Amino acid sequence: MEYIRGKCKATPEDAISILPEGVITNILDCLPIQDAVGTSILSRKWRYKWTALTQLVFDDNFVEQFRRGSDFIQYGRIISRLLLHIRGNIRKFVLYMPYCYYSRMDFEDINNWIMLLSTKGIRELTLINMHAEPFELSTHLLSCTDLKHLTLQNCYLRHMTIFCGFPNLLELEFNRVRFKDSKIGELITSCTFLEVLKLNTAKRTGNIVKLFEIAKLQNLKLLSLTLYGLDNLAFTASDIFQLMASLRKLQTLALDFENFKFMEENTAGKRALSALPSLKSLSLWNLNLSSRSMVIFAFDLIQFSPNLQTLKIMAEYQYPPWLVPLTSLEVESFIMGNLKRLQIVEYGSIIDSEIELCLIKSLLANCSLLKKMVIYCDKSRHRSSYLLHLADKLLAFPRASPIATMNLKDDCDRPKAT
Repeated sequence: MEYIRGKCKATPEDAISILPEGVITNILDCLPIQDAVGTSILSRKWRYKWTALTQLVFDDNFVEQFRRGSDFIQYGRIISRLLLHIRGNIRKFVLYMPYCYYSRMDFEDINNWIMLLSTKGIRELTLINMHAEPFELSTHLLSCTDLKHLTLQNCYLRHMTIFCGFPNLLELEFNRVRFKDSKIGELITSCTFLEVLKLNTAKRTGNIVKLFEIAKLQNLKLLSLTLYGLDNLAFTASDIFQLMASLRKLQTLALDFENFKFMEENTAGKRALSALPSLKSLSLWNLNLSSRSMVIFAFDLIQFSPNLQTLKIMAEYQYPPWLVPLTSLEVESFIMGNLKRLQIVEYGSIIDSEIELCLIKSLLANCSLLKKMVIYCDKSRHRSSYLLHLADKLLAFPRASPIATMNLKDDCDRPKAT
C-alpha cells in the first residue's frame, strides 16, 4: 500500500505472479525441485506453475530428503509422477541412484524415463549409479539426439547396432561405462563437435579407447583421461605427445597414471616435440616420481606448454622413494624460463625428496606471475616437527613473484582425480 497526496492507492499484493510465465519458470528452475513443486500450495494460480519446469535435478540433496524420512520406497514413484506432469520440454535431467535405494528402484522405470526424455528435447542428461553393479541402459538413450551434455557413471549399454551419433553433443563424461563389442570408441568419434571429454574406463571392462579415435576430435578444449583404460596395446610417451599435438584447441588436460607404465622407446630423436600453445591448465594424477620415463614425460608436457597458467601434480612413489630418476640440473633445465604465465600450482603428496624440492624451488624461482602454491604433505609425515622442518626449507627458496603465497596442507584435504 502506498500513499499519494494523503490517499492510499492499492498495489498488487503478489508482484511475482504477474511476471511473464517464462520468467517464473526460470525462477523455479533455479530452486531445488522439492521447493519448486512446493510452490503449488501458495495459491490456485500457483498450483500448476511447476509443471512448466525445464530442469529436473534428483541429486544427492534430493535423496537426502528421503534419508531423513521413512518413505524410501516412494523415491522412484515420485519421480515418475513428476515426469508425467511436466507439460513442456525438459532441457536438463539429473538422476542420482544411491546404493541404499538400489533394491527399491525399478530400473525398468528409469529406462521408461529416458524414453520419455527422448521425446522432450532433453539436452543435458546425468545418470549416476553408486552401486557396485552396473545399471543396464536401454537403447532409448541413443534416440536423445538433441543432447549437448551427457554424463554416465557405472552403466552398461548392451546393443548399439545402428547409431548415427549425437550430432549436437558438446560434453561427454563416462565413468565406468561399458558397451557391447567395445563400441565406445565408435560413439566418441561420432560426436564431431565434442569440446569436453572425460573418460575413466578400465581394461577389465573390455571397452578400450584408442588414441587415434580421440585424435579425431579436433574441437576438444578439455580432455580428462585415465591412461590405464586406453588402447589394447602399450604405447609410448611420444604417442601421447602426438595425440596432444593433434588437438590444437586443447586448453585443459588431466591425465591419471594410476596402474600405468609407458612402453620403452628409442630416445633418439625424441626431442622433436610440438608445442601446445593453447594449453592453460595441466593436471597429472598419480604421477610416479620413481619412474624416469614418467617424470621426463611430465616435464616435457610442462616445458612445451608456454601459456600454462594452472599446474597440478599429485605424486606417488615406488619404494624406496630416495631413488631419484633425475638430477637437480635436469629438473632445472626443464623448468627454467618456460613458465612465464604460470599462476597457480598444487602439489601432493610431498615426502621431502630431492626431486620434489628441486621442482618447487625451480617453479618459485622462474614463475614471475605466480600467485599461489599449495603443497599437500604425505599422510605418513604429519609430525609437527617434520612440518616445521619442511616449512623452513620451502620458505627459504627465492621467489620471482612478489605476491606468491605458499600453503602447506594436510594430504587428506587434497583434491581427488576427476
